[in-house]
Amino acid sequence: MKAILIATIAVIFSQNVYAQSTVWDNIKIRKDFETGTNDDDKAANLSFTFPKDKSNYFVVNAGVGYQYDNISGDQTMFKNSITGFFAYNRNNQIDKEQNNFKIGISNGMTIFTDNEQQTALFGSNTLEYLNDHSEDSQSMAITSYWYPFSKKKEFVKLGGYVAEEHLFAYYFLPTAGLEYQNKFEAALPESNGYHVRGYFGLGANLLLKKPPANHKKEPVPKSFWSKGMELSVKYEARKNLLSNVDNTDSYIPMFTSELNIYPTQDNKFSIGLSYTNGANPINGLEKQTFWLLAIKFKK
Repeated sequence: MKAILIATIAVIFSQNVYAQSTVWDNIKIRKDFETGTNDDDKAANLSFTFPKDKSNYFVVNAGVGYQYDNISGDQTMFKNSITGFFAYNRNNQIDKEQNNFKIGISNGMTIFTDNEQQTALFGSNTLEYLNDHSEDSQSMAITSYWYPFSKKKEFVKLGGYVAEEHLFAYYFLPTAGLEYQNKFEAALPESNGYHVRGYFGLGANLLLKKPPANHKKEPVPKSFWSKGMELSVKYEARKNLLSNVDNTDSYIPMFTSELNIYPTQDNKFSIGLSYTNGANPINGLEKQTFWLLAIKFKK
């Protein structure tokens, strides 16, 4: 089963190889690749503690992917991309340790709903294989998430920040989708089986901008200022619709909040303090509550 799934992912990915400007430009570093948002909630996490005469503590939530942009050609109202990825999650600082890796392929879609491209519908569809060492199990997952985007001045901002002449920026991120996960070869045979879940998420981000280092010599409009400090909150829930596994949770909520500070000008590096309460079966995270201080980076 594992070999067939990995081979399928590799074949699909190889069939979508298109000529690119440079290899480096298309390499992406993220925490995960299930959703297509490009903001700091996707940045990779690193945190290490080395106490004397005690066990080392560390957190790694990082992945690397290679993205093929706009495989739909010259379409102006529809864009399509393919990303093959590998991600690793390890956290031994929490009550229920997270230790897994996954390999998969993600398809990002953008459907513009007006000629000015001020509103759109974004979709992210993923096929992946998950090897969970904490549970001693393997699974395959197919996910599909969709969320709206709007940068119209007379409407609330949805799906991402908009370049405007303000010191603060914000956006809301309502998301809906479906998940299929099939667990096999688990250490506990009674946990083998499939789940079909409905997904809903609602997030909000608030950003305080900062001027570039040479702003006094070369004034730059606030719409092009870089990130200074960012606060984000998100509630997501999974509802079990179909399953052949006994004693499974019918409702799986998770709440996260995060404060990030950007010490550099390129928005690629940050220091973040986050709070998590809940579970995420797609990432092999069991139900628990914890705080995390981490170095974060993305590309």
